[in-house]
Amino acid sequence: MKKHLCSWVAGVSLAILTSHAAKVSVTFPEVDGPLFSTGFRLPPAAVSTELFSLPPGAAISSATLEGTFGATSTFVGSTAHHALLIDGVVFGGTGIVVPDPFSSVVPFSFTLPNVAGVLDGLLDGDATLSYIQTSPFRVRFSETTLTIEYDVVGVPDAGSTAALLALAGVVAIRRRRR
Repeated sequence: MKKHLCSWVAGVSLAILTSHAAKVSVTFPEVDGPLFSTGFRLPPAAVSTELFSLPPGAAISSATLEGTFGATSTFVGSTAHHALLIDGVVFGGTGIVVPDPFSSVVPFSFTLPNVAGVLDGLLDGDATLSYIQTSPFRVRFSETTLTIEYDVVGVPDAGSTAALLALAGVVAIRRRRR
């Protein structure tokens, strides 16, 4: 009996205190930017800032940015060269996946691992999508989704802690009786 009770307490403790993986996604609006013909490389242009929530103790493992270059809800067919940034971190751009953006519609998906804490700026619960235009014409891309993958280290709440202490007390009492 004692062995089973100790195993059960250990299993419950492990379930409460272990980490688990999760993800959260935010969607940014599409962009059909203004026409530019000179002055490249342009300064970053902010698209929007979106809010999300991460639980306490979250550690970001990676983030993925997905959308379509050269397409909006009102226009399909082309875009200017540009780079995409989240909170100032370059995720990718047309030069990586689109040899001729002026006549292409190309889906994109860029994933960045959180190497050296490069994505830790996302822990504050907001993300700003911006772009840097690097060639003439208009920057165009569809709604863009940012998916943040993170691990949560189990931080027991007061009720879980009380339950663990009660179980430990039961085990201690059972051991003393024998």
